[in-house]
Amino acid sequence: MNRRRRFGFTLIEMLVVMTAGMTVLMLAIGMIQKSMHLAAVNRTKMDQSTVTDRFLREFRRDAHQAASFELDQELMFLLPTGSQVRYTIDANTVTRILIVESKTAAKEIFDIGDDRQATFASAEPERISLRIETIKPATRLDRHVTAVVGRWLQQASDLEVAE
Repeated sequence: MNRRRRFGFTLIEMLVVMTAGMTVLMLAIGMIQKSMHLAAVNRTKMDQSTVTDRFLREFRRDAHQAASFELDQELMFLLPTGSQVRYTIDANTVTRILIVESKTAAKEIFDIGDDRQATFASAEPERISLRIETIKPATRLDRHVTAVVGRWLQQASDLEVAE
């Protein structure tokens, strides 16, 4: 009785190892897909936040430079140079138009998000407020900015008086 010892794996052992490997691989693919989805959602929120921050900086700068403003269906800042800056709100976008000598010099469109809305208000004659709210699933205040109209003009006149 000459028995030879064979080295190797049986078919059953190979099937068990392959099944375990495929299970681990499927779990890894699921986790990668979920992390890629979360990264895309976070990237969208970050882009939206960046656009909103840039919009708020422009709004404050325009308000501080303006000599006066008018608020009806749209917001219009009148600059000391004779130029105008108009803000209009349409659904989830705010459009900023710079008008120089009755011609459009620049136009920017700020997308504030599908589930957000912006509103302008003025409780005091020299102050203008901007509210950005999330409206879905429930209304909540995201950003609220109040700017003093003509602030830079006041600071410049104060400096001239001091000299």
